[in-house]
Amino acid sequence: FATLGMPVLQGRAFAETDGPGAEPVAMVSRAFVERVWPEGSPLGRRLQVAMPGLAEEWRTVVGVVEDTHNQMLTEAREPFVYVPLWQGYRADTKVVVRAAGGLAAVAPLLRGTILELDGSLSVEPVVSLTNLTAMGTLPQRIAAVVTTGMGALALLLSYLIAQRILRPV
Repeated sequence: FATLGMPVLQGRAFAETDGPGAEPVAMVSRAFVERVWPEGSPLGRRLQVAMPGLAEEWRTVVGVVEDTHNQMLTEAREPFVYVPLWQGYRADTKVVVRAAGGLAAVAPLLRGTILELDGSLSVEPVVSLTNLTAMGTLPQRIAAVVTTGMGALALLLSYLIAQRILRPV
């Protein structure tokens, strides 16, 4: 959560103690709390979590994080439940890393470290968060380009018409 700049509003973030064999825990988003438990604190409450690829089980809420946009910046805030990686590993898990230096310097180190931990893992191309989140603003950027182009065309047409009208015959 710190890596993504998502503040913990209540309780705590996941800890190393939230591993295999420990009590199953979860963190929830503010939107989740507002929808499910609008009265009182969600900390210590239990919820049943069913996620694709994971066994359905009861988890204790240990923290609440600020809402985030999952795909598009214009989408409504959606309730989210987060589980620690060691208690809910899935093959399609993505890793987010904050590092000093550019992507070109970090990517080989990241790939090497992951493969050193488990050589059977498939390492997808490393992508900067800036490039990944750019997809969330794609509709707005396309609209800006189209609007700018139409504005420039209108300006050009206005100029050409003014030249034709103001020119003596």
